Amino acid sequence: MLSAMIQYNPSRDIDQALTEHGFKRAQGYYVLETKDQKQLARLEPQATPGEASIAFPGSLNMSEYTAIHLALKGVLGELEGTIEDTNSLLGYLPTGEGAYIITNFSAWELFLLRAKHQSMKGQKVKVLDPEGRVISEGLLMDYTESSTNGFGITECTLITAAGEQTLSRPSLVIEPTGAW
Repeated sequence: MLSAMIQYNPSRDIDQALTEHGFKRAQGYYVLETKDQKQLARLEPQATPGEASIAFPGSLNMSEYTAIHLALKGVLGELEGTIEDTNSLLGYLPTGEGAYIITNFSAWELFLLRAKHQSMKGQKVKVLDPEGRVISEGLLMDYTESSTNGFGITECTLITAAGEQTLSRPSLVIEPTGAW
């Protein structure tokens, strides 16, 4: 299990902050769950006022880690809190620096998204619009990242049965098909 310690302003309402950010109250602790009720994290207020611990499995997928990250960021903001997350190492940045559930998380997520898309070049992919509708399928030849903060694809070039096709939209989603 990965874990972190949270310190927060004890005059703030931890129950309200946690429930506003997706945690559910249980007997003496709180849980963060997915929509299908898979437990992602367990947060326990400590005996010392203004302290809480959170624990979560080290075997979650990226969207589950992102859910924990976003919930924690919201809670920390509401509670004027800080986190000591050195026991929640998720991976490393290209610089060799550690990435944790809060510390360096966004940079790590961006690094992984870039690596994922780079590895899809030459593979069969499907291109979707932001609503999830398939626009086209083919071999991914190249793509262009958006210049805004975060990661986004604004253009991609595919080789389809009809030939080369370039798609250009404000936001595209590229997913591998797993087919050859």
